[in-house]
Amino acid sequence: MRRVLAGAALVGLAALLVAAAAAMAHIERPAYWPDPRADSAVHPPAGGIVPHARSLASALNTHGPGKTRVVCQARSLKLALASIHRAHTRGFKLRPSVRRHKLSARGARRLANINRRLFARCKFHQIQTAVFASHKNDRIVVMPGVYTEPRSRRQPTHDPRCKKYLSDTDFGGGGAVGLSYRYQFHCPNDQSLVFVAGRALGAGAPPPPQPNRNGIPKSDLGPCIRCNLQRGPGRSRPTSRSTRGTRRRATAAPAAPAPRRTSASASTGPTDS
Repeated sequence: MRRVLAGAALVGLAALLVAAAAAMAHIERPAYWPDPRADSAVHPPAGGIVPHARSLASALNTHGPGKTRVVCQARSLKLALASIHRAHTRGFKLRPSVRRHKLSARGARRLANINRRLFARCKFHQIQTAVFASHKNDRIVVMPGVYTEPRSRRQPTHDPRCKKYLSDTDFGGGGAVGLSYRYQFHCPNDQSLVFVAGRALGAGAPPPPQPNRNGIPKSDLGPCIRCNLQRGPGRSRPTSRSTRGTRRRATAAPAAPAPRRTSASASTGPTDS
């Protein structure tokens, strides 16, 4: 498998769970601790504290912050409604060790209505195209389905045009062989089906691996372009979904529900989110 699936999956139901599939191994760039302080250059400030998850219903709010982009497929609404029905009739578990919960009839009706309204707003059918269209404080809601990301899969792997962006690594002696943030920024789908860049590139060339790992190098720390981007629905109790994938497809499939937002990706740049 030559690519790693990263990004967001499913809405309709609860919080986002992301599972990155194993892919062809590559040498990573040196890792640095980001500045823990909030970046007040963007409003609301990015970073500093764990952000509050916005509720699923708030994705329908047209007054912000940011814009909501919905990704779906033809059967997404049918899958979402079936999952909500199961949560109402058979219940769900937040984790294997806890008792089963059931969604109330009122809660099921409310959640189904939210999903119908989200489905009506759907304008994207690939996750990566929604990411490219998004900006600071925006939100991406991905409804159930199998996302093959054809645009990403058409991009070359180990593109010779991207070789100039490789960087030195911690291992030493191998030269520029690591995938730098600059590499991923310029060639976002060379190694990933879905890539999220939170910041533009900074000034100057990346430095060699630094002994002090406090603070991301300025070369990788440009202005925010997608800071505070929320990928996934936010707080909502009934069924959530996880994303599983290979280089062929990304599958939004039923998983244990989770009442919190999980924002993670194997292929994200600095986001401060």
